[in-house]
Amino acid sequence: QDSPASDVSRQLLEAEISRLNTLIRINSMTTPDYDERQAYAVGGINGMSGTEIETMREVFNSFDRENCGCVNVNELDKLQEELGEPLTKEELKCAMKDLDEDQNNEVTFEAFIHWWYTRHRNIHKDQKNRRGISFKLHSAQGLNEFECDRINTSAVGSGRQFRIKFLYEQKNGQLKQISPWHDIPLYSITPQVPLFNFICEIPKWTRRKYEIATGEYLNPIKQDVKNGKLRNYKHGDMMFNYGAFPQTWEDPAHIPEDTGFPGDNDPLDVLEIGSRQLKPGEVCSVKALGILAMIDSKETDWKVIAIRVADPLSSELNDIHDVDKHLPGAIRSIREYLRLYKCWTGAPENSFALNEDCLPRSYAHKVIEETHESWKRLRRQGKTVV
Repeated sequence: QDSPASDVSRQLLEAEISRLNTLIRINSMTTPDYDERQAYAVGGINGMSGTEIETMREVFNSFDRENCGCVNVNELDKLQEELGEPLTKEELKCAMKDLDEDQNNEVTFEAFIHWWYTRHRNIHKDQKNRRGISFKLHSAQGLNEFECDRINTSAVGSGRQFRIKFLYEQKNGQLKQISPWHDIPLYSITPQVPLFNFICEIPKWTRRKYEIATGEYLNPIKQDVKNGKLRNYKHGDMMFNYGAFPQTWEDPAHIPEDTGFPGDNDPLDVLEIGSRQLKPGEVCSVKALGILAMIDSKETDWKVIAIRVADPLSSELNDIHDVDKHLPGAIRSIREYLRLYKCWTGAPENSFALNEDCLPRSYAHKVIEETHESWKRLRRQGKTVV
């Protein structure tokens, strides 16, 4: 029997799962046979995209407790519950009869997706509408405990083809490419403990404008290109580690009341002010200290001020007023850098809303949660790129 502590852990896990649900509607499934390789070749199959099929594979793998590429009857039962379609005992028995011809109590993903696809293809369209058939597809990392120590990065290509890919070491030792934007959790512990996972894009004391490629599959880091040229900051080296919070999105269709301008269609930007130079693609736990409301080209472009939890000064910095106390002039210098850095390209100065104030930690947490909700809306639409 589970202990009270495990019950609490389960409740926290279920709460996080519910935050990461992605809703897909399955329709127009008429092709009698399913070929996985062909589905990927055409980017999907009828109502399911290749990305959604891959997400289903991740869900399946999360119930593969032995990491053997199969699930047993009990795991299949739980998998169907998680997908929103629990089976009766008789249905489960019939399913295993179809899925496990060798009677080894093993169901492969290929057998499962073919059975699952066929099952929904045969449902009459009107019956689909009445039942409102929908499936909750979760990131595999949303179902399991995600360990940032298992993240690896791989730099490939050069020039405009340069990419930093993110790879996650699974419990079976195999590496799987993940999206830093969607698969790395926002919270480094739980939502009840406000520490966040920070993805470094541009190390301090460097100038190359690296960014998460929100328009590319699995969102690797790349160097930004403008007018056909790779972008570098001509105003001077970054005085902070620049990056973003995963699972956040500044929605361009949403106009925050406190700024009056729509979001910039990117993950929430973060300026980590610790003493160590981080590497591109490095992920670490940070705490938010404050936030600036920058306005860039009539778009809201929030800048969270944060510090790495492991930094020697972290214990002294807990809110924005602590930064002024221990690092006098730092906020002013950061603000002026952000205001002027584009002027070297002939662009006008950036401006700041809210009296140009660097707002406190509580305000930063509010914006972080708002952009996390925007990201969840994006994922509920089935989108992984923008």
